[in-house]
This record gives sequence, structure tokens and C-alpha cells, in this order.
Amino acid sequence: MGDRETNYRTVLADVADELKDDDAKRLAFELPIPPAERDKIINGRMLIDEMERIKMISDDNVDQLLEKLKKRHHNVAATKLEGYRKNHITSPESESGDMLPEDKRVDERFLETLSEQFTREWKDVGRGLGITDAKLESFQEDNPTRRKDAILEMLKYWWRNNGKKATYYVLAEAFKKAHRVDLQEEVLKYG
Repeated sequence: MGDRETNYRTVLADVADELKDDDAKRLAFELPIPPAERDKIINGRMLIDEMERIKMISDDNVDQLLEKLKKRHHNVAATKLEGYRKNHITSPESESGDMLPEDKRVDERFLETLSEQFTREWKDVGRGLGITDAKLESFQEDNPTRRKDAILEMLKYWWRNNGKKATYYVLAEAFKKAHRVDLQEEVLKYG
């Protein structure tokens, strides 16, 4: 096992140990884990194992778990995971300049700016990113009066769940499919 893999396993074990059984069960209900599997989760280790099994987390993407830990104020576990992310996952700022545009991961901060530039075709963009209609509806239901919040939530969901595959190229293609060539060009220019 490589150094990164060893550190990943160690930090996940530490995070799992920090979670009380009730906390793990609550987190399982907040995450998009299939109900049949969610009901089997009784502790932190089982939660982590299931998240890995369905590819919600990996050694290069711990963002979704980190966000939930922060939201629920699991500060010790969040700090450990944040440390792993900073030390072992390449951030967009530190990626090689030699990277092809289709390989460069979207900078999360860019999503906030972008989310304010389109409203009418947001579901078409979401579909272009591979997000289901049911999930798009849930973003709208969670933000009934704030369309821009629903859009940002959708973009961050895509970004978190796709790890290294959340690239500027993929995002630009989604705008192209939604007939927003202006935003397609902006995304490619930024990336």
C-alpha cells in the first residue's frame, strides 16, 4: 500500500471511531445512500465502508463526507479529514500547468460565480451533468424561493460526487447541451 493509501485508510478509521453510532445513522440518512443499505448502517465504520462501496468517497475525493461532518459539528473528525485532504489530494490551485483542459478539475469557488449567471436552463445543465430529474427536483424543493441556491447546490453536488471527473470540459459540455454557448466559452476560458 502506498503512503497516500495508508494515510487515507488511517484517517477514515479515525473518522469512523470519532462517530458515535447514532451520529453514523443520522449521517447515513443525510447522504444519498440506497435505503436498503442505509438501514444496515449501525456505526461509523459501516458508514465509511458503504460510502466507499458506492464511490461517494475515495482517496482522491472526501469532500462530501467532510461537508457533512462540518455541518453536523463533528469538529475532531472534520479536522482529521481536512488535514488528509490538504496533504494528500491535489487541489486545483496546485495542479500541473501541463494538464489538458479536459482533465483539469473545476475550482469549487468558480461554481459560486457561475451559479449566478444562469437560471432558466439550470435543469438542462444539471441533466447535462448526469444529475437525475428526481435529484434536480430535490434541489428545487430544498430551495423553493431561492433559485440561485438550488443551482449552487446542484453544481456543488456534481462537483463533490465526481471527484477528478468534475472537469471544466465536462461542465462546458453541459452548458453546450443547454444551448448556453456563452457560458460554455466562459467555463473553458476559466479552466
